[in-house]
Amino acid sequence: MIGLDLRKPKIAQDFGMVNDKGISTCLSSDTPWQSVVKHSGFENLDLILSGPIPPNPAELLLQEKFKTIVTEIKAEYDVVIFDCPPVGLVSETKELFSYADVNFYVFRQGYSMKGNTHILNNLVEKGGITKMYAILNDLHIDKGYGYGYGYGYGYGYGNNSYGYHEEVQIPWWKRALRRQR
Repeated sequence: MIGLDLRKPKIAQDFGMVNDKGISTCLSSDTPWQSVVKHSGFENLDLILSGPIPPNPAELLLQEKFKTIVTEIKAEYDVVIFDCPPVGLVSETKELFSYADVNFYVFRQGYSMKGNTHILNNLVEKGGITKMYAILNDLHIDKGYGYGYGYGYGYGYGNNSYGYHEEVQIPWWKRALRRQR
């Protein structure tokens, strides 16, 4: 698994590691990717963390060196997972799709905005992205959110959002107003 969210890296935290070196280290220096591979503690799962947050994430990921590193990693491993920032929020995510055999857009109940389905549809219909699949994660039927995956709060930047990675509790009164609609 490669942490490609160079703006708000989270994989290190999820695995209880220090994000001291990673893909950003390799792309901004002569450090070989093999030296930044970390063992996750799980069988058959190695990690390349995002590394220190660079001032120019898009530029790093869009350079030819990244393409070379990905080619070498794919030759070494059977399966390579890219953990990318949310598409539509940062410029380089859509470009990273070209390196993938299959793309997954993960929606989380209670956090992903319903309108993000339009982003997914546009990627397929107008953006030319193929092999795109949606995953509905963290589904709780008993929460009373209606017929699906929330009512448009919580994921992204800008209005009507709380940013990504932050765990935000929706106040009881907002949940109650939402049910009245």
